[in-house]
Amino acid sequence: ELLFLVLPGKMLRQVGASLSGVLGGLLGGTCGIGAGVFNIPMLTTFFKLTQHQAHGTCSAATLLTGLIGSTSFYMTGNGSVDVPSAALMTIAAMISAPIAAKRAQNIAGKKLLYVLTGLLGSTVPVVLLSRPLDAEKIHSEEMEIEKKFMVPLEGNLIIQEHSVPLATSISTEAVPVRKTMLTSITNGVGIASLGAFTGVLSGAFGVGGGFIMVPIISAFSGDHQLALGTSLCAMVGPSLMSLRTHTRLGNVVRGISLPLALGSAVGVYLGTKAAINMTDKEQRLWFCIVMTAVTCRNVVAARR
Repeated sequence: ELLFLVLPGKMLRQVGASLSGVLGGLLGGTCGIGAGVFNIPMLTTFFKLTQHQAHGTCSAATLLTGLIGSTSFYMTGNGSVDVPSAALMTIAAMISAPIAAKRAQNIAGKKLLYVLTGLLGSTVPVVLLSRPLDAEKIHSEEMEIEKKFMVPLEGNLIIQEHSVPLATSISTEAVPVRKTMLTSITNGVGIASLGAFTGVLSGAFGVGGGFIMVPIISAFSGDHQLALGTSLCAMVGPSLMSLRTHTRLGNVVRGISLPLALGSAVGVYLGTKAAINMTDKEQRLWFCIVMTAVTCRNVVAARR
């Protein structure tokens, strides 16, 4: 905190913004959330921005967090991005985000902080109570699929139709093996509704909405890493719309926004690498710890 309290010059402010972006990006990459959840309190407390300025200034950082984070999860995390679902959420969010950004202009900053704090606190029990995928069940299903590719011959000899076993012929590192949640109209409506709601969060609060998407996708799919990657992917579109709207409204402080965004890009890349090396249980626990800490921080800020 001392670093941010002694930022008399423009260069030191930019250095402080970059460091804040790195920390926010690290949390974004490991938790699947936008950098704004961490950076907005930093900007209002240490850089003395208004709540609306902080929301607008964080939009660029949230944009890069989502873009770089989701790409990293898809390329190195075994395809841990549900692209069809993320695309649908993005379309819905891009419609709602600019509307919310304009409406938020008429809401007091304190009220925005109260709402954001309440939403953050509600995510912890959802993640704690959701059940992860059953690894043994997945393995048994894979074995059943492999058996379908085997045909009996004379005697007890069994060979496969394919020249190589299914389980070993495909590299899970090279080919994404995740399934999409977009399997029915009902699911599609639910996913679109989630996207529209996260667009409201992005427009009103300058955050990516990941702290809502991650718990819901994690609970629905049972795969927390898939939730992280999909959440980051889905926040790209609404963050872009939010940045455009807040720029027009004059809420983006350019001298802080650029170093903040660049720092977030570095942080989220490192964060996704760390998250991929965690177990599902560790990812869930870390998410809950971060959300609890940010919620407590916002409660203290709201009482000032």
